[in-house]
Amino acid sequence: MLRHKPSLLICSSDLETGYGMNLLRWVQAELPTCQLLIVLVRETQAVVQEAMQAYTDAVIFKSSLGTGKGDFVQAFQTLSEGGVYLPEEIRQLGAAQAPNSTCRR
Repeated sequence: MLRHKPSLLICSSDLETGYGMNLLRWVQAELPTCQLLIVLVRETQAVVQEAMQAYTDAVIFKSSLGTGKGDFVQAFQTLSEGGVYLPEEIRQLGAAQAPNSTCRR
């Protein structure tokens, strides 16, 4: 990450080694301009809130991939325009988060 300094990181919450949220926090601290997209395996309020607290720019559920809902493509389009992508179901699950723990953009 530090050598290539990417402008976008796409990762899953479940990595082969480690935990995706920890990676997001590290990248956000080391490369604050890098946009962060996470694919969540578990669809729970706690995991969604954790993703939002990690300053993620886009959050999608793994179960939405390949369903025709277009979450992945919409997330890319939104990020390319400088926006934050949080589908309705993600926003609803994250609604109970603390006021200061929102996405960074």
